[in-house]
Amino acid sequence: MARIVVIDGHPERPKSIANKAVLEEFGKLVPEAETVHLCELYPDFRIDASREQQRLAPAEMIIFQYPFWWYGAPSLLRRYLEQVFLPGWAYATEKKALAGKNLALSFTIGGTEAEYQRREGVMHTIEQFLPDMLATAHFTGMTYRGAVYSFDMACFDPSDQARISAVQAKARDQARRLKEHIAQFIALS
Repeated sequence: MARIVVIDGHPERPKSIANKAVLEEFGKLVPEAETVHLCELYPDFRIDASREQQRLAPAEMIIFQYPFWWYGAPSLLRRYLEQVFLPGWAYATEKKALAGKNLALSFTIGGTEAEYQRREGVMHTIEQFLPDMLATAHFTGMTYRGAVYSFDMACFDPSDQARISAVQAKARDQARRLKEHIAQFIALS
C-alpha cells in the first residue's frame, strides 16, 4: 500500500483541464503516490468505506486534490468524507485510525487572486474558506500540513488552445510546488 495517497475529488475528471494536469504531473514527480479517482470508482457517490479505510490505513500523507467550487470541495469529496471518516474508525474511539497522518490540500481556483482579497470579490481570503478541512484534520487526529493552490485556473472555452496551455503550465507548476511542500514533512523516494 502507498505511503502517499492522493484523493482526486473532481467529480468530472474527463472534463478537467487544471486538476487533470496537476495529477498527471504529480504522478510523474512522485510515482510512489497512489492516486484515487473518486469519479471513476464511485460515479454513483456510493463510496466503499471499508475499501477506502484500508487504502488510507498505511498512508503517511493524504492529499485531497480538487477544484475549488463554490468556496470549497466538490460534493463527491464531501461524500467521501461522510462515508469513510466514520465514528469508531476516524473518531469516537480510543484509537483513531487517521491519528498521526499528514493531510495536505491541493486545489485549483477559477477566480483570480484579486477576487480573494478581503474587500474585493468574495470578501474572504482562501485561508478563510478552509476551517472545515482544518477541523476535520484536528478532529480525526491528523496533522494539517497546509494547502497548495493556484488562482485563475478556469478554462471555459474548450477551443481556446492558448488558454488551455497556460492553465496546464500553471497546473504543472502547482504539482512541482506540491511535491516540494510535502517533502518538508515526509521523505520521498
